[in-house]
Amino acid sequence: MIKVIFFDLGDVLINNSFEQVLAEVARNLNIGYGDVNQINCEFKGKLMIGEMSVREVSSIIKDRLSLSLTVEEIYEAWEKSYEAVRIKNEELYSIVYKLKKKYVVGMISNIYDLMAKIDRERGILDDFNPCILSCDVGLQKPTKEIFELALKQTNLNANECIFIDNRLEHLISPTELGFHTILFEGNEKTIEALKELGCL
Repeated sequence: MIKVIFFDLGDVLINNSFEQVLAEVARNLNIGYGDVNQINCEFKGKLMIGEMSVREVSSIIKDRLSLSLTVEEIYEAWEKSYEAVRIKNEELYSIVYKLKKKYVVGMISNIYDLMAKIDRERGILDDFNPCILSCDVGLQKPTKEIFELALKQTNLNANECIFIDNRLEHLISPTELGFHTILFEGNEKTIEALKELGCL
């Protein structure tokens, strides 16, 4: 019997890709997308698990690209860009509210510290418990450890859990552990998959 449904955040509960956030950062800083993307790619592993902060990366951007902006101005450009680009998937949230009447609804997401802060302030994370964020727990998808942590926090068996994510590689570990998994390919297909599992 299904008891908990875990959602990914980016490109599932929030629309638009992180690449679009980086493009907006580049536009706001009046620098090339390639420059921002290269620095992001270099440090995203540490950013994901909270070993580095977006503020620290803002300092690196300033130094590497010899920007006249302050670190705080660069950090604020990240903040402004994320808020502008990452929009709540209202239709899917309406499904979350329905599911919460019968199930525990949680989140497992790879995310940077600043983005987690913004989404907490926007109330986007309020409906999910447990809310397992990579930058908080020092673990990230696709490793099994983050899914094992989810099982520990819910005190449930994997076959009592569903995990929904838009990236196939993030579904391998939970599938191996025994989770029911759904590849997010849009709201309609996800709703149908949840119906097939008897959740809607």
